[in-house]
This record gives sequence, structure tokens and C-alpha cells, in this order.
Amino acid sequence: MKALILNRYGDPDVLNLADLPEPQTSGGDGDLVTVTIHISGVNPIDIGVRAGGVLPDEPERFPMVLGWDGAGIVDAVGSGVAGLSVGDRVMVLTKQPSSGIGTHQDVVALPKAQVVKLPDSVTFEQAAAAPLASITALNSVEALGLRPGQTIHINNVEGAVGRAAAQIARALGLKVVDDPAPASMDGAIDVWGEEKALAAFATVKNSGAYATTIPEWWKPGGQYQTARGITPITIENSPTETDLERIVAWLADGSLDPKIEAVLPLAEGAKAHAMLAAPGLTHKLLLSHV
Repeated sequence: MKALILNRYGDPDVLNLADLPEPQTSGGDGDLVTVTIHISGVNPIDIGVRAGGVLPDEPERFPMVLGWDGAGIVDAVGSGVAGLSVGDRVMVLTKQPSSGIGTHQDVVALPKAQVVKLPDSVTFEQAAAAPLASITALNSVEALGLRPGQTIHINNVEGAVGRAAAQIARALGLKVVDDPAPASMDGAIDVWGEEKALAAFATVKNSGAYATTIPEWWKPGGQYQTARGITPITIENSPTETDLERIVAWLADGSLDPKIEAVLPLAEGAKAHAMLAAPGLTHKLLLSHV
């Protein structure tokens, strides 16, 4: 199978198209689902891993395949898998840094909990653009513990995570406010960091709720003081099969609508990494495997 690999960390040019053996699954009693990937997504975490900023530089990690998001067709299911059949259209979300399994290859074998069925109304492009950004967004919105009708500010609704967070917040009955007055919001989400994180924090009412997806900008006892009764929450992704199914349902009914910047061939993965790292790009980049 074709795969976009790196044999060392570095700039985008370390990425190359190569032939790798397909994952071997016995089908036995396992919960693995084998999927042929048609479209995969590129995320900022892929940039960080490729550059060597996330994982240790250990020889056994290479060749490495990046990618969290994907969509394709089920090729095989383990005998312990229920609810999926060969030929089903699916959305997948890997746990690439920890599992070592990336979606920037033509075939993946994943646990059933990371694979959800798609209705015909959801395209592979929509499905591949959604999983990681939407899970991050969903975890962020729900971490605030807000009730329907309460107000929320998200400090970049043009980026993939911020756009998804705003759409999910509305789907859950929250009122999204783009330019709030200081100390007027029931909750806020930071997807920027630095000064913009501080500005988002300043919009929250005393004893309100605040979450950030940029954990390095929160240090206990640092810029976020507890005098206002706000405890910052740093978001760590914890995807569940149920949450992935909710994302598919929102894609199907139009509540969730990721914006796609471009779809490039898998062989142009290095170009996609360079585009994503450049200032100004806010929407999703996808790789086509077909």
C-alpha cells in the first residue's frame, strides 16, 4: 500500500511516498476494523510530530505514518465487531502519537471504537475534515458545564476547532457571542493562546467557566489568578465512540459544517504541511488517496 512516511524528524521535505505492507489482521475474536482510506486530514499536531516537538527521537518509531482523521470503506471486521460490515462507508479517528497508527496510508486497522458508520449524505471530505477538530471542540464546550441559553465566547471561530466549537455550542443550545464586553460571558474557550487567551479569559463573568486548547498558556498561579473564582480547564482529547457518532449526526443534519481549504494528492503531503504551517490558513487541508 502507499503511505506518506518520514524516516526522521525535520522540515516538510522529510515526508515521502513509499510502499508499506498492509496491516495484517486475523479476523478472529478481535475488535479490529480494517478500512481503505479514501481521504485523510492534516492537523497541526501532525506538524508538531513531524518537526520532532512531540515524540522522542527513537529509531523504532520510523518509518512513521502521521494522520488522525480519515474516511473510507470497511474491508474487513473482526468477529467481535458489531454494527459494521464490509463495504460500509466510515469515518475514523486514530490516536497517532500514542498508537503509531496514522491515516496517511491507504489501509488502517483500528479498534471498533475509533470507526463509525457514515450515512450517504455525508461525503468523505466532510468526514475526514471533522474528527479531531470536532472532538477537541466538543470536549471544550462540554468541559464548561454550561446550560442551554447561557452565553459562550470562542476567540477564533474561523479556525477548524473554533468553527466546530461555535457550531456544536449552538447545537447544544448555547448563545455564541463574537465580541463580548468584559466579564459578560458565562463561559469562554481559547483556541489561540498568548495575549488572545488572556483577552478571552477577561470576557468571563466572575465564577464563570473557561477552557483552553493551548495548555502551555496556563500555569497554576500564573496569569490566570483564582481571585475571580474561575478555574481554567486545559483540554485533553478523550474521544469516545458515542462522541464520534454525535459528530456524524451533526454532519448529517448540517449543524456541523467544516470548511475545507484544499484537497491535495497523498503524494503532496509535504506541500500540505508547508501550507498548514504558513500564516493565514484557517481551514482544513485534506489528502486524497484515490
